[in-house]
Amino acid sequence: SLSPRIGELKSLVSLNLSGNTIDQLPSDIAKLTNLTHLWLNNNYLEELPVDIGELAALKQFEVSGNKLRALPSSITNLENMIVLDADDNQIVSLPDEFGQLPRLEQLSVQRNPLTDATIAPVTSAERVRILNVHGTKLTDVGLEKLKQQLPDCEIREEEIRKGFFGGSFAF
Repeated sequence: SLSPRIGELKSLVSLNLSGNTIDQLPSDIAKLTNLTHLWLNNNYLEELPVDIGELAALKQFEVSGNKLRALPSSITNLENMIVLDADDNQIVSLPDEFGQLPRLEQLSVQRNPLTDATIAPVTSAERVRILNVHGTKLTDVGLEKLKQQLPDCEIREEEIRKGFFGGSFAF
């Protein structure tokens, strides 16, 4: 478990808590208002605190390999977020307001049980340029609709693996 005192590190800019068997985040994490990069990959998180939306400076947010069933609607307050990586969770839907993320350019939701209907909120995220959907429950019709609604977006249906230095490449 992560200490609530984490909120006292107010000048923290990057925080990597990946692979630490964390099953819950204290709401005080929202006090890290200078945080621009947050990695929570490969933990046991089943939910994110509602206050996560208060991390206004956050640009890169990675929560892959957890047990998340949803992203809190407050995530749509992260107006500076450019990259969201939520692969390998159990996310069944995205918040309706998801398209309101004005700077989101890369979204990866591989191997989540998202369907044509539950991924729909992403279609109003106009700046998304890369969307990884391998291993979701999208149909061919749903993929075609995404491609039509996001014409400037590279929609990746093949598996994307993360490289050693954070770069992505396809297999």
